[in-house]
Amino acid sequence: MIPLGERPRDWFFVLAFGFFAFSSAFSDAVVARGVPLAPDSPSFWARANWWYANGADPLLLHAPIGLKVQVAISAFVFGPFYLRAPVKTGEV
Repeated sequence: MIPLGERPRDWFFVLAFGFFAFSSAFSDAVVARGVPLAPDSPSFWARANWWYANGADPLLLHAPIGLKVQVAISAFVFGPFYLRAPVKTGEV
């Protein structure tokens, strides 16, 4: 396998998968765990999700069970996968 240092274009994949894992862990996990999204929440991520949902995705503010299941899968299945995927596919 060619070392990552010799494949500078592959850093894009490392950064992309890292961002996907980050957003799954911090954004989706908040909704999946049922943390109330509110502008005065003590949780920074709940406030950030409220800011996003208030302007772009009002369904997220009062997430039905189906949406909670979807974000739980994103947070707890896809999130770890995003960290492992580049290594498994030989990208890193």
